[in-house]
Amino acid sequence: MADIEILVPISKATKDPKTGGFWVEGVATDESIDWTNEITAASDVQKSLPLLQKHGLLNYDHGKYPIGNVKDAEQLPATTLKSMFPGKAFNGTGTWVKGWVHPVTEYAPEDLRMVHHLAEVGADLFFSIQGGVNKSKNQPVTTKSGRQVTLIHPEFVNQVAITTQPINPNAICRMAKSLSAMLQTDWENDDTPIKLLVPSVELAKGMEAGSGTDAAGFTGGRALQPESLHGMETTTFDCPKCAAKVQKGMRHCPSCGGVLHLGKSLADGLREFSKMVLRM
Repeated sequence: MADIEILVPISKATKDPKTGGFWVEGVATDESIDWTNEITAASDVQKSLPLLQKHGLLNYDHGKYPIGNVKDAEQLPATTLKSMFPGKAFNGTGTWVKGWVHPVTEYAPEDLRMVHHLAEVGADLFFSIQGGVNKSKNQPVTTKSGRQVTLIHPEFVNQVAITTQPINPNAICRMAKSLSAMLQTDWENDDTPIKLLVPSVELAKGMEAGSGTDAAGFTGGRALQPESLHGMETTTFDCPKCAAKVQKGMRHCPSCGGVLHLGKSLADGLREFSKMVLRM
């Protein structure tokens, strides 16, 4: 079954109650001009996505000790990233990353302890890509505004750093709230906007309950009552933001870049849905 998670601002996130580790996700790079007057070529980062997805590591501030693993990486257009991370001025294509930060153990390196500390105090954290660069391939280019910059061509990208001072002005790292952590949250007293991600409609195929119910007439938690989908083959669904048809398995709407989401707390509905999933 696909992962389900609640994404919240980093100050609201909590560690996994079972392991002590936590999920992070964000944007490691895009095609904006960074603070060193350079642009990283997205096409070269694209070539390293299989490496990142299979063997990618997380570190703290480009240190030598791994503190976690990259679990997913994807190239997304700026329009999609802007809908996911409001307030950021992404350009071209960006690299979205999701990773797992290891729990602190007796022999944990200081870098891992520092990331846990920064997360606990609500520090602003960011991603930064790391790998190998062949400087002979770098080339001077002129932007549309007439600015002279250097286009960087990474040979490979195999790590993503969590840092407090990124080179890319649009880099961002935030914590992803696990389903188990969500169930322990006092949503009734928290009006922070939240986002429920359901990566694919295959999740719905596993839900079976009484048939013959008109769920369209329900609201709140009752609207999340599972219905029987026996005999149905769902290949598309409507984007909740623009109502465009989205193909099964897509993370983001190709029309508006939106993702499946719920609005404010909806405490009862979230618990109802979460308990239903845990029973599957």
